[in-house]
Amino acid sequence: MFLAAGSAKTLFMKVNAMDIWIITDSDRLVKVVHDSLQDLGLECPASHTTRIESLDPQLKSLTAFDGILLFAVDQLETEYLELLKRLRTTTHDDATIVVVSKIDNHGTVLNAIRSGASDFIAANDNVNEELANSITRLKLQRKHREIRGRVISILPCYSARDASLLSVNLAAIVAKQSRSCALLDLQMRDGDLTMLLQLSPRHTIIDLLKQQGTIDQALFEQALTTHDSGIRLLAGPNTFIDMRSVRPQVCHQIIGLAQRLHDFVIVNSEDLQHAEQLRAFADSDDIVMTMRPDVVSLRRAKQHMDLMTQNRLPRENIHVVVLGSGHSTELATSSITKVLQVTDIHRIPDDPVSTLRAVNVGNPLVCECPNTKISQAIAGFAETLIRRHEEPVPQKPPKRPSSVKAALSVAMNSLSFAK
Repeated sequence: MFLAAGSAKTLFMKVNAMDIWIITDSDRLVKVVHDSLQDLGLECPASHTTRIESLDPQLKSLTAFDGILLFAVDQLETEYLELLKRLRTTTHDDATIVVVSKIDNHGTVLNAIRSGASDFIAANDNVNEELANSITRLKLQRKHREIRGRVISILPCYSARDASLLSVNLAAIVAKQSRSCALLDLQMRDGDLTMLLQLSPRHTIIDLLKQQGTIDQALFEQALTTHDSGIRLLAGPNTFIDMRSVRPQVCHQIIGLAQRLHDFVIVNSEDLQHAEQLRAFADSDDIVMTMRPDVVSLRRAKQHMDLMTQNRLPRENIHVVVLGSGHSTELATSSITKVLQVTDIHRIPDDPVSTLRAVNVGNPLVCECPNTKISQAIAGFAETLIRRHEEPVPQKPPKRPSSVKAALSVAMNSLSFAK
């Protein structure tokens, strides 16, 4: 059984107070925020409540602000995204920006994150609870910010099974190198990592996503199941799970906890459409896009690539892996790189015999058949990712480095296929 989660207010009262500043365009919404803060035993002085139209003269006052800035607006207009960017570059590096606004679509949340927001709270009847959870979560993140594992999300452009296969084997290689590795299954339509690892977990990610309060470390660790390889799996949901009571924003908490406990966090994703998975992409350091060497898969990969790069996702942080390679009629490497506008792709040879054997016995390929070409190709790609993370940190890093954490918009427009 899970440990009982304490109320958001109780958890919040265990952390120290912090300066709060509110920037708003709505008297109604700022009253809601003030009332919620008072319920938590917090106050925001009148001098720290600023209307957007009066903000410019006070921007100088925010240069040393390192607390929580609540950006409370009725609707997140385009010009407000630009203002968020200004606030992000104006405030202290340690400042946290939380947007409180109406959610028009999934893109609203991701555009806010891309523009510098650390969290997003929907302006609805649950503002009080969500604000308490957000502040508590941010405080805990600050406490542990020096310990952060790298997040790698696997995005299938053709088959969810490809992403699952690659996720399991990448995690096994990381764990084999005596590195702690969490494997999170975010394939919400029956994740299959438990079968690929022959595990019977007591809990799944749904147990965490349905938690009403903030998830703490003890609660998170109870949901993990350890494989003999050293992988610590957060299993995906069972088939036909009821998702109506799931809170997508909890994914951010889950990934944050996984980062604090592990050197690497590998996220097995399903698509770019579901809010739970979009939260994971926003937190990722690298995205691995899986495809097959045929025209249909390339078209889908092109759509995914365009969607991500149009939303300022650094192309150099997107890695293309072609599975099922080695056939005479497959697309040439030059054709794939030209269409996707990348300098390199990683090919994984087709080996149905070894793959079926590993799947049927419930053991990662790289453990069950380590000397096969397919295992060696996966291991080579894994080493490439690991070396990226081991590059020395610059002595003077930029204030807001460009990374996959910039996030993505989810407006799935019709994208033309570039030949």
